[in-house]
Amino acid sequence: QRRDAEHNLQKLQDHAGVELSKLPLFAGTLDELEHLPVPTPETIDRFENELVNADKAVDRIEERIGGLTTTIEGLEMHLDALRLEQDVPTEDDLNNARQHRDAGWERVRQTLQRGSGIDDSAVVEFIDEFVPGGDLAEAFRVSIEAADAIADRLRREANRVAEKAKLMADLQQAERRLKEGQEKLQKAEQERQAMQAEWRAQWTAIAIDPLLPREMRSWRNQQQGLAGTAAEIRDRQTNLDRLSKQ
Repeated sequence: QRRDAEHNLQKLQDHAGVELSKLPLFAGTLDELEHLPVPTPETIDRFENELVNADKAVDRIEERIGGLTTTIEGLEMHLDALRLEQDVPTEDDLNNARQHRDAGWERVRQTLQRGSGIDDSAVVEFIDEFVPGGDLAEAFRVSIEAADAIADRLRREANRVAEKAKLMADLQQAERRLKEGQEKLQKAEQERQAMQAEWRAQWTAIAIDPLLPREMRSWRNQQQGLAGTAAEIRDRQTNLDRLSKQ
């Protein structure tokens, strides 16, 4: 009986040694493996769900960002096509032209009141903008014509103006949504990284850099199986000792 018990014990120890060598992430003894404070199955399940959800959240945001990027590229191409045909003026262009015209009139009024020439730097700048080398009156006339020309084009090209305005509004909205999406993506990635760090912290006590939860579930099953084998080895060793004593 003692010889049989010794043979069976040795056979079980050899089997346990082989299985222990196959276990990744661990290089200790069977006794050390048995007493590892590994996370519970419930903890592994919880982290698996949370990490999967975190990955899905990042993927969804990246997908939306990809769609918005494509939309922005399409809008910009459409706007470029309008500019190549003939750049369509906007209300902002008209407002700017009118502001220049009004500024020119202010220069004319001040010059008439002072009775001075064009020595004033603002007057010189206004003249250079519209008729370099000309005079104030000519520059003012050109500024009026420029504002009137934009107003006329806005009336003539109302459809194209409306199309451009809509494209620009859509582009601004898409760019705003893209910026919001990028901010959400950054936050989602930070949350995912925090969850991954918390997952790794569950294994810090046993000095293991864990794989994904589903892989660590399999690892834990192997560890628990070897822990059971270690308990069986102790029982057989106790029985062998008893037989030796007897």
